[in-house]
Formats: sequence, structure tokens, C-alpha cells
Amino acid sequence: MPKREVVYLEGRPAAHIIHRRLAESLDCKIDFIDPFIRWQDLSKGIFFNFFAWVLNAQYLAKKYKDKDIFLIDNLHFTPVIMNWLLRKKKTLVVHLGSHTLYFIVTKKFSPANRWLHKFILSQYDVLIFEGLMAQDFASSILKKKLPVHFNTFLGVPSERFLSLKNIKPDLMSTVVIVVANGPAEFRAHYKGLDLMIEAFNIALQKNDQLKLLILGNWSADVVEKLVDPATKEKVHFKGNVSSIEEFMVTASLCLHCSRGDAFPTSTLETMMAGIPTVVSEWTGTKEVVEKIDIRFIVPNDAEVIASRMLWYFGLSIEERLEISAKCRLTASAYTQENAVKHYQDTFKQIYGSFIK
Repeated sequence: MPKREVVYLEGRPAAHIIHRRLAESLDCKIDFIDPFIRWQDLSKGIFFNFFAWVLNAQYLAKKYKDKDIFLIDNLHFTPVIMNWLLRKKKTLVVHLGSHTLYFIVTKKFSPANRWLHKFILSQYDVLIFEGLMAQDFASSILKKKLPVHFNTFLGVPSERFLSLKNIKPDLMSTVVIVVANGPAEFRAHYKGLDLMIEAFNIALQKNDQLKLLILGNWSADVVEKLVDPATKEKVHFKGNVSSIEEFMVTASLCLHCSRGDAFPTSTLETMMAGIPTVVSEWTGTKEVVEKIDIRFIVPNDAEVIASRMLWYFGLSIEERLEISAKCRLTASAYTQENAVKHYQDTFKQIYGSFIK
């Protein structure tokens, strides 16, 4: 691909590793969204943030005055303000791969915050949706005012592909895993951790052999709030682990019942490892799971999730092996290499439309 004048702006503390690799494949200049006055991870309030947006916009406009196109990791106000300050506007492209659109649609934001996000969303020239679910959300938000848009996907990191492919999960076990990172309570809600633990506790009443392993960094407050003392011997928080694979080999099922997770690579990884994965209808990788079996897609209802877990553990080993093989085959199309190629092809179309 010919070199283009592209600036990639990532949030704090850093972009998702795969988002960054996609940007790097475009040979972008990489910078933070707040390079002049840091704000995003400081929680200093809306007035400080607005002040920082304007000053960062001025700084970016001056620093990158000779650049043509900006790629923004998730929805931000600063690039739009930057364009308001410039006579010759930049082409603004936003990669939408977070919970933001879901929170707008489900009214988790205040009315004023929702209006502001909708307005800023409409000010971008190009929207890149991470998965079909994000596209559906934006379509319902902006309707006929939806800007030029493209759909993309993430892939299993190259360095993990072979190790995951070689895993032989214990499909006869009654171990359920959850792969999700915190540590804050907000992330527990977003990732659906509360919902999955509740569903597990319900299923445990019918099958006392079940065991839940939660991989990821969670605060002590979250753990204390979510774990029922009556079932704490069955729910194990493992924290950050150096090797997820050592836990995957013990597992028979994975849960990822999130509230708006755009396209979680953890679900691709568990499926690549041959572990059947139950996702919520508000998890973007449902478009991958539906190719395996729609029964692995559930509403955000603990009772339904529990019943689907019990259904799975009632299957024969032959049925589980068949599903496992289908998981591997389906997930194998979602590699980092395929994601990068698709992203580069998408940008060729963007360049053709906006860069003369």
C-alpha cells in the first residue's frame, strides 16, 4: 500500500492491541488523543475535560497541519473541535469498537450526554464499525444521517494462533471459564460479569459439579460484591495469568455475556481453542457464534443463560466434540492477518473517496 498522510489518535492509557496493530498496518503516525493536556484517564470533571479538548484540538491542528486524514480510536470530541478551528478541514475517520454506541442506544448516558455523543458521531466523515452489531447501533442512532461507513473485524493475535489451535480442551469437564478484564465495577457491568456469575449460581443448583474460573484483573471490591458466600468455593477469580492456555485445557465451556462489547477477541480465542462459547445478543461476536449454533446466543437474562449452560452439559461427548470442531473451523477465518488485509482494503476505498 502506498504511504499516506494518516495520523492515528489513540486514547489513554493505550488503544486495544489489535486496534493499534491495524493502525500500524497503514503506516500511520501514532499519537494520543490528548498529547498537550492529558485528561482521559484523570477523572477531573467535565469542565476540565472541555478545556482540555479545545487546547488539544489547537495543538493537533498546528502539529499535523500538513496531514490529510485522521483515524481516531473510538468516539472523541477533540478531532471534531480541531476541524471547526481549521479552514481546510481534515478527513476524520473513527474506528468504533467500544461500549459507547450501546450505552447511547440503551440510554445509559444522561440525555445531555446522549445528545452530545450523537451530534459528535454525525460530524465524522467516515465510520468504521467493528462488527455488524456496532453498525446496527449507529444506524438506529443516526438513521438517514449516517455518514459514509464500512464494517471490519478483529482477529486472533498472530503470536497466539498456533498455541490456541493446539489446545485440547477437556470437553468432559464441568469447568466454565470467563475471560474478561477489569478492574473497575463499570467494567464488570460492561463485560456482564455480574450476569454470568448470577447465571452460574442458578445452574449450580441443578448441577453441583460445575466450577467457574474467571480470568482477568478485578478489584477486591468487585469480587466481594459479586461472589455469593454460599457458592464462593465454586467461583474462582484467577486474576491476570501469564498463560491463559493452561486454564483453557481444563475447560468445557466459555461464557461472554456482555452489555455492548463490540468484537471481543477473547471469544475468538476460546473458539479457536475448541471451547464452545456462549455469548449474549449484545456481544458483537455473535455474528461468529451464529455460524456455529444460534443456541449459543442468549439474551441478557440469567435464567436463560443458566438453562443454556445446563443444556450444553447435558449433551453427549460426541455432540460436544462436533461443536468444538465447528468452533475451531469458524474462528480460523478470524486471524490478525485477515483482519489487517481487510482493514487495508477498507482504507484503499477511503483514500479513493476522500484523498485526491
